[in-house]
Amino acid sequence: MTTTEREIVRVTDDTTKAELEEAITNIRATLARMPSHWTDRRAGLHAKIDALLVEWQAKV
Repeated sequence: MTTTEREIVRVTDDTTKAELEEAITNIRATLARMPSHWTDRRAGLHAKIDALLVEWQAKV
């Protein structure tokens, strides 16, 4: 995937822990490239990570 493409993650009952981990990793990479002064956008991505972590923990 190039940096201009976005991957949409749809969490379903069939989503695996590995897919959730990959999605979290991709969001973290986006955060690493994003300027720190984009606080609202960064907060939105952190909220997505939090939601994915809740789903990941439910898979245990």
